[in-house]
Amino acid sequence: MSNIPPRQIILLKAGELFHKRGYASVTIEDVIEASGLAKSTFHQNYSSKSKLGQAWLQRLMKQMRHVNEGFLENPGDRDRRLRKYFYSMRSWLENSGFRSC
Repeated sequence: MSNIPPRQIILLKAGELFHKRGYASVTIEDVIEASGLAKSTFHQNYSSKSKLGQAWLQRLMKQMRHVNEGFLENPGDRDRRLRKYFYSMRSWLENSGFRSC
């Protein structure tokens, strides 16, 4: 991960923890430990857990927008695309360990 910017490492590790344990159960210290970065590096990139949470949600929304647009732009029967979309979402939720916030 050495070529990945610290800000992205923090987002990645925080996202993994948020998915596994939920936002409320994860502390800044948990994210710092999981990232393997110094506490000062965390604070240089995020001034608080809420700022980190906001950045993570923005990143997640951007990813989801990209996925959603892909389903909307695909040609074919609308009903079939909708079913495929919801099956895809169910699969993602089951396989990612997503627990909500």
